[in-house]
Amino acid sequence: MGRRISGATNSKLAKAIARHIQLPRVKKLNLKSGPHQGTHRVPGLRNQRFTGTRPSAATQAQMRRNFNAKNGPRDQFLDKVRREASVTDLQALGLSDKQIKHFLDGGSLPPGFQVHHRQPIMAGGDNSLDNLVLIRNSPDHKLITAAQNEAMRGIPPGGHYNVELPMTPPGLTWPTPGMGAYR
Repeated sequence: MGRRISGATNSKLAKAIARHIQLPRVKKLNLKSGPHQGTHRVPGLRNQRFTGTRPSAATQAQMRRNFNAKNGPRDQFLDKVRREASVTDLQALGLSDKQIKHFLDGGSLPPGFQVHHRQPIMAGGDNSLDNLVLIRNSPDHKLITAAQNEAMRGIPPGGHYNVELPMTPPGLTWPTPGMGAYR
């Protein structure tokens, strides 16, 4: 299973990582309401400011359908993870050796994991592979998405936004090896 090589060999990815490192660090997510209300320590997130017009509900729904379509961006991204992520990257997500072998051999993503839009669709994000990251559903995806939703709450489709959103660093998986877990 050690056949996967990880690294930022793509100059576009290297530039995105450099931009991410310069963003303000998020040490804790302070969620004011909902099932994840409270303060949560987060490793390696950065805030990024987004300005734009929130897409219509129909546009957002179409982008999600395209994302989930057979051989669509989600499947393409998972194939990219299979080709480029290291076993260590996948272990950092909490995948067992058995789950890693099954996934790398072309099997489905184990339950409890998500392909996450780094910049959410509601804040102008798209389905490009550079905007996607593989993360655990709980707590990672749930907390980041809750914080992004809280920042966008009250902005109707077609409404203008100017918000800071927590972002994972560019890359295939998050958290990365050695980053630690939520506390």
